[in-house]
Amino acid sequence: MSKKSQRVQQNHNVVAVAVKYQPVEIKTIDELALFSEEELRQRFVTLSDELNNKRYAPGSAQAAPWEIELAYVQREMEINQQRKANHRDYLNKNRESFRSYDSIDENLLPEYQGNTPPPNWS
Repeated sequence: MSKKSQRVQQNHNVVAVAVKYQPVEIKTIDELALFSEEELRQRFVTLSDELNNKRYAPGSAQAAPWEIELAYVQREMEINQQRKANHRDYLNKNRESFRSYDSIDENLLPEYQGNTPPPNWS
């Protein structure tokens, strides 16, 4: 093998290693909390596809960054689903009280007096 072909092979190996172990883009839990449902779903699909395309063995050191990020995204999706269910339950339980507030005639309520100045105010 000539020196030139050795250098080409060596450069190819370096590039292959750099591409093979390209890290996943990590998002903090604070950043994930701001994502919409659709953005979270898209991120989950993208990370899953990337991990499958890399063909790393599940649980291997190379797959760990993708698996960890997938776990964080999945957890955020679960939190959003639970939050939505809790809000729906709250609205269902308190629907009648919300309706009673809507039927109040505001003209019958006492007028807000605001803060009155102290008696010796000059």
